Amino acid sequence: MDTMIKRFLKRRLLDHDLWFQRKTGLLMEHWRSELRIDVTFVLAHLLQRRDPLSFVQIGAYDGSANDPLNSFIRRGQLRGVLVEPQPDVFARLCETYRDVPGLAFENCALGDATGTAKLYRVKAEHEHRVPRSRQMSGFSPDVILKHYRSIVPDPQAVIETIEVPTLDFPGLLKRHRLEALDFLQIDAEGHDYAILRAFDFASHRPHVVNFEVAHLSRADRISAYELLLRHDYLIHETGLDCVAYLRATRESAPGFWS
Repeated sequence: MDTMIKRFLKRRLLDHDLWFQRKTGLLMEHWRSELRIDVTFVLAHLLQRRDPLSFVQIGAYDGSANDPLNSFIRRGQLRGVLVEPQPDVFARLCETYRDVPGLAFENCALGDATGTAKLYRVKAEHEHRVPRSRQMSGFSPDVILKHYRSIVPDPQAVIETIEVPTLDFPGLLKRHRLEALDFLQIDAEGHDYAILRAFDFASHRPHVVNFEVAHLSRADRISAYELLLRHDYLIHETGLDCVAYLRATRESAPGFWS
């Protein structure tokens, strides 16, 4: 009976994307000291084998706010293309890395085709109400509405729309002559799976892929993981993000993970 109850509880938890596991009590008491795998950990491992790495960062924002790649880029360990659609934020991004060589910048959004698209973002006069709200810009207003619904009477009133240019992945890679790609970073406020799905893994196989999952639907999150598993990536959820490491790369790289 106990086994049946455990199986039932496990199934119910999995239905809600929850999991339980046995952990030593001392580690639970000192949870802040627990070693966690995230994109910086994975990049540090890969850099033991390849340095610098070629990369594309979709949704680079200003290059400094809450950005785990900043220190790698400043040290010259990442060289490639940074993509940011908001024109005012894009200017700050270029300023952040003004003296860093090996970088290119694109003031656009990644879309299904080259053209233009409507981008939703928080008006400047309302951004103080929610931390990092200017980083919530995207093709859908849903993420903004979710954060402001309990704060202001009319959450629609905090949103403005701007027209931004769009590029598809083949166009972006061709423009910057990126024939090989080591690392792909995506932060697109709920549009992450659509971008990932549009990437041609048959032609380009990044060693590391990191993308935001916090605003994905359960169906899109599962589809993103299935896509990466089909292409032989090892994947790990790191809270708001998912980091994926190509199995063959991880197993052949030296150091603490070999």
